[in-house]
Amino acid sequence: GAALWRGQGFVTHDGADAAQSGPISDSQQSWMETTVTGPGTLSYWWKVSSQLNGDFLEFYLNGALQSGRISGEVNWTLRSHTLPAGTHTLRWNYVKNGSTLAGSDAAWVDEVAFTPTDPYLVWAATYFTAGQLADPLISGLIADPENDGRSNLLEYALGGSPLLPDPATNGQLVHLGGGNWVFRYTRPAGRAGLTYVVESTPNLGATPIVWTTYAQTVTATAAGIETVEAPVPAPAATRAARLVVTFTP
Repeated sequence: GAALWRGQGFVTHDGADAAQSGPISDSQQSWMETTVTGPGTLSYWWKVSSQLNGDFLEFYLNGALQSGRISGEVNWTLRSHTLPAGTHTLRWNYVKNGSTLAGSDAAWVDEVAFTPTDPYLVWAATYFTAGQLADPLISGLIADPENDGRSNLLEYALGGSPLLPDPATNGQLVHLGGGNWVFRYTRPAGRAGLTYVVESTPNLGATPIVWTTYAQTVTATAAGIETVEAPVPAPAATRAARLVVTFTP
């Protein structure tokens, strides 16, 4: 913009400090911008003192003007936005038209807060009742309510159902010919909070078992599902491969 926003302590909502738009002239704008990673909830307080229906305080999400811009004399008002998974660009913009100055000719934003949403809980809520969500033995990450040998975490990570037994074919060794083997599995693209690691050991009976990590490649994507492969050594009597999934809210 034509002038930077700045921190000040004279006009605030919380009594501490707030951001104020920079001094601009007609047909200019002053904006501040940041990014967050969803999913989550964005909230903030904003205020404007400007020419009614001429100079506006606006909010843009990923470059798109959101409804509810304000002008004239509008005291502190709370706004909130629910953001889906992914990276989001947030911009607060004070923009002036070509004539007339009114009020303090400024805008303020205070108490910007972004509260990430636990993506696993969002997923779990699509399957479990409120009572089940309150019971970790049913809806917890390590629970296996349908007794198919896969925890809820694996169901979340691999796109399965925590209520219906899933086939045990997702995550297996595949022979590509010759001496070439891969560990292949499928997963929903962009599922938040997850780390996938493919490991193999030459001796499952050793103490301790030594696992080696193998690089993975997404080989195909269709209908939001990724096929992932990791080249691993050929199977043998004591050799094993596994997929390790960890979750960070």
